[in-house]
Amino acid sequence: AMHQAAAARCFGEALGVAFQLHDDYLGVWGQPEVVGKAPNDLEERKRSLPVILAGQASPMEMAQLLDTPGEAATAELLGLLEALAIRPAAQELAQAVAGQALLALKDLHLKPTWEDRFEQLIQFVVSRAV
Repeated sequence: AMHQAAAARCFGEALGVAFQLHDDYLGVWGQPEVVGKAPNDLEERKRSLPVILAGQASPMEMAQLLDTPGEAATAELLGLLEALAIRPAAQELAQAVAGQALLALKDLHLKPTWEDRFEQLIQFVVSRAV
């Protein structure tokens, strides 16, 4: 029972983190016609996953751009994220955490129908467009 509880906790935590990582991704690269609004995390200078990853790769330039208001700086931020290949890195990180959720799910030894449903949930969390 202890093992089952630990696996359930790991599953829940990984699923939640994967959701947030993908949400941060959508906040920069989400499609406005699907999401219903333009992704504006960069405009708002939110310290989301893409910004944190770019800050690790190019701290000085990111700090300067984050402190500069306006559309030109926002466009430069997006350009820097693209140049640093942050988009695929953010996707890979969300997928890796989803993989951890999947491993924890397997540890739960659920009935196949439940396991299938939870697997679908994991996939949805990291592939959703909204």
